[in-house]
Amino acid sequence: MKETLAGRLFDFVLATFTFNEYLKFNGVNENEFKYETKIKPFLHSFIEKGGFPESFSFKNDREFREYIKALVVDKIVYQDIPKLFKIQDPEFLKVLLELIATNPGAYIDYQSLSKQFDKDRRVIKNYISYLKEGFLINMLGNYRKGSIATLRKKKRAYPTDNSLIYLYTSDINSDFFGKMVETSIVNYLNATTFWKNNDEINIIYKGIPIEVKYQEKINLGDFKNLREFMKKFNRHEGILVTKIDEKTINFDEGSIKLIPVHKFLLEGQYFNYRETAYEN
Repeated sequence: MKETLAGRLFDFVLATFTFNEYLKFNGVNENEFKYETKIKPFLHSFIEKGGFPESFSFKNDREFREYIKALVVDKIVYQDIPKLFKIQDPEFLKVLLELIATNPGAYIDYQSLSKQFDKDRRVIKNYISYLKEGFLINMLGNYRKGSIATLRKKKRAYPTDNSLIYLYTSDINSDFFGKMVETSIVNYLNATTFWKNNDEINIIYKGIPIEVKYQEKINLGDFKNLREFMKKFNRHEGILVTKIDEKTINFDEGSIKLIPVHKFLLEGQYFNYRETAYEN
């Protein structure tokens, strides 16, 4: 990038489509978002194939995968990142990306990866950071009160768009689809932290614990981790993102809102997470 004559540079980050934008692209007006019959038919395809608008018109999987591979992955992995960071092994970047895309939310253990691929730990760490700088993955740190403690803990990695998961995954069963739902929510919120102690919570967003349970039935045990976090950190609100359940349940620790994923992903609908969430 060359500077302008005035010596100024401007950065613009253009993310892939949100579910809100995806619905509008497909002709659903915002005043129709309240009708589940209007929006739910689009949810599965959005979760499964992500939000690259150029891909929405493709008629088959072959066209879709070729586009994501050639114009997203290969261009960034073999051209953009090597040019920017002067790396010698772009093929290894692709290996790491596929590993993360097929295991969304996996813990990144640099020492273990070093042994697995017979590469220096520092090389692994640098290459993971290049994928992040190339907007191909997001990294979440373990929530702690002290930021230094957070930096020292293992991180979890997610692809920045579900199209990358779909590219490398031929068989998407119901359990794995739940991981794709989780990935969509991580990216929608631009989340930066999760929580793992004895228990684990997918996302901590502005101090609010958010757990994803994309399943037919919610059981009492599904609230355990949220309640543990709320008690430990004196938070009085938690969110459980569900497949269909929608209600609020009060516990001794506070209230937990059950919100269907299609409503959660619609910005400004039902509960405005970005404006009402507690700050860290």
